[in-house]
Amino acid sequence: MKVHSIVTSPARRCLSTAQLIGQLQVEAARLGSPVAAASRSAKPPRVIVMPELRNLDVGMWEGHSTKLVADRGGLPAVAAAAAASVAGPAVSVDDPAFTPGLEDLGEFWCRTEAAWNRLLDAVDHNGGSNVVVVCHAATAAALASHCLSLGPEGLPLMRFDAGGVSIIDFPDGAVAGAGVLRCLNYTAHLGRWAVPITRDDLDMVCGIDGCF
Repeated sequence: MKVHSIVTSPARRCLSTAQLIGQLQVEAARLGSPVAAASRSAKPPRVIVMPELRNLDVGMWEGHSTKLVADRGGLPAVAAAAAASVAGPAVSVDDPAFTPGLEDLGEFWCRTEAAWNRLLDAVDHNGGSNVVVVCHAATAAALASHCLSLGPEGLPLMRFDAGGVSIIDFPDGAVAGAGVLRCLNYTAHLGRWAVPITRDDLDMVCGIDGCF
């Protein structure tokens, strides 16, 4: 597939992945790959850093297992409260469920909506472009939820793993038409690092796997 542009979170690991994807496009064209034939004399796809794609800040739970968070009643309680009310702070500092440093999920939802709308414009550019988005599990869940017209309650319904590939198609155009989610979290290409579909949610790590 010829990639026209790569949009990435500002996180260093995402930016490195985006640059690698661009380099692979050039290498595939050099080797005569039919999927990249149109890029044979072209430069690498343009890499665009989009701040709105940054990860959900999970505060004090960063790097901890979902099981630990669940046992202590931290992020899940906050997430449930935020999903029930997008507008304004979902939990006060006096609430037992308050988690220091946790980004308000209402604000997270609004900024990922802004990112989604910018991505739709990018896809529709020049009559239709293939855009690769490199981001995080929580951000990917938000983008998929926006695609399916779900609210914040859609965030815990999906799982995205490191290196997983998801595909959204726009048969009728990105801005005018609806997105079709053709593939979600495909990891078979990772070989022995592929993620089992039976993976226990309690094994997830906050800040990497989403921590919903």
